[in-house]
Amino acid sequence: PQADVEQAVAKLADEIGVAQDDITVMDVGAHRDIWDEIVDVTSAKGRGLAHPDERIMADALVTNVPGAALLLPVADCNAVVVHDPEQQVLALVHLGWQSTVAELATKVIQHLQQKYRSSAPNLRIYFSPAIKMDSYIFDKVTQAGNPAWKDFLHKSDKGIGVDLPGYNRQRFIDAGVLPEYIEVSPVNTATSDRYYSHYRSVRSDEPEGRFAVLAALKK
Repeated sequence: PQADVEQAVAKLADEIGVAQDDITVMDVGAHRDIWDEIVDVTSAKGRGLAHPDERIMADALVTNVPGAALLLPVADCNAVVVHDPEQQVLALVHLGWQSTVAELATKVIQHLQQKYRSSAPNLRIYFSPAIKMDSYIFDKVTQAGNPAWKDFLHKSDKGIGVDLPGYNRQRFIDAGVLPEYIEVSPVNTATSDRYYSHYRSVRSDEPEGRFAVLAALKK
């Protein structure tokens, strides 16, 4: 229910000192096969929390507005926070299967460089809990012949495990981000009972749900 969502977000916002009215929510499911859309948030006034139809359709939100807060609901996909402490720019990026294939990680770094004059070595990056290679298994994948994916596709008797966090981490490094400034959560949402997981919900009686990552620029 919407009331439960707002209550949960309110608790999260209170923990990090964010006003609910400053939260802008991303919608990654309704933009019709466009998986690399980057939208700049130019106002601290939030949108999409109380009225889900006002969420911003994108796979990355970027802001340099003090006080602006960005929220991304996920269930297995990587929610990635990118912060430039020098230029005071914040990005929240959805790196699921389609946006990863669209090379959104690289495009976000390019956007920060071109529009906000960010320097890649200054960036700090955090990957949320997400589905890991041991659970994200397919019989076949279209990337099998792509050299860039060679180290991130692992064959076993179960099939081909896809390491989305690993692939995207490498894309950030290739774009100039320093490895020591990239933190990847070790939590596998497909096996952790602390997080909602689409993977688990379709394989069990567990209800479908989302957890969220909230990031904000301090005033």
